[in-house]
Amino acid sequence: MRSKLKAFVLGHPLLTLIALGTFAFGIHLTTVAHYPSGWFDEIEILEIGRTSIFNRFPEWSVILSPANDGVLHPLAPMFHYLAGFIQESLYRLTGSFVPSRIFFLFSLPVAALSLFGWLRSKAIPVSAALPASLFLLLDPNATICAHWYRPDLWTTTLAFTAMTLLSGTRGDQTWRRSAACLVAGILTATMLFLWITSMLLLPLIG
Repeated sequence: MRSKLKAFVLGHPLLTLIALGTFAFGIHLTTVAHYPSGWFDEIEILEIGRTSIFNRFPEWSVILSPANDGVLHPLAPMFHYLAGFIQESLYRLTGSFVPSRIFFLFSLPVAALSLFGWLRSKAIPVSAALPASLFLLLDPNATICAHWYRPDLWTTTLAFTAMTLLSGTRGDQTWRRSAACLVAGILTATMLFLWITSMLLLPLIG
């Protein structure tokens, strides 16, 4: 029985990863309604979205920043934070934290899939790539990012996808190489606008 299970897992690694990723996502999903009404990170990202797009000159803010006069002022607009716009838009459309929380929780299994794709593009054996991708589902830093409803795992997904595209066409001088570079560049630019600290991932792409 064990040998058959091992043969199935190694023979269908992508299906196995999708099944286990969906299972992990389902477990995390049951906690959404029981979490606090708003983590600090979650509130901060929502506030960035509100002041960036919907209210560029706020009279009040839950985030205050010091100015040259030494007085605390409402948060200045940050147009580069696309994640804040997404989260605030979902909140305004539904009047609930739940949709945006689901959106960010979904980044956990998607990031694991993107990691698997990148490892396989580097010719890493399935026997090593699959466990490494599954470990991401259990990694404390990854689960904290997902449960604090931060965009870090979405930026990680874009980074792994960009690296996969570049690795898959290495040495190829045809139009496929140019197209892959173009899409990788778009993903990298999107990643930087999604969350500015994702620039720390640029060395990986380079």
